[in-house]
Amino acid sequence: MNALDVLDKEVIAQDGTKVGKIKDLIFDHASWTVSALVVELEKNIAQEFNVKKALSKTRIRISVHHIQGMSDRIVLRVPREELFRVPTEATSAPQAQ
Repeated sequence: MNALDVLDKEVIAQDGTKVGKIKDLIFDHASWTVSALVVELEKNIAQEFNVKKALSKTRIRISVHHIQGMSDRIVLRVPREELFRVPTEATSAPQAQ
């Protein structure tokens, strides 16, 4: 699987809620591994957690440690209600770390 295979995959919370879609990957240059996913949130999820941006899409980074499984969709280990309790970072544009 390459990076292009992951882009635009749906991200699903553990409880089955569609959270958003993968828009970018964050690489750890030291270990040459993917460290996080940049997820463009569904409008209703962004509004529910009061993180909706006025003029742009709302994107957050989710650590790969929060992934339970990956096939045609990416399933997280956390339910929707706990999505913003896990370490995430709101971002307007992906930034290298």
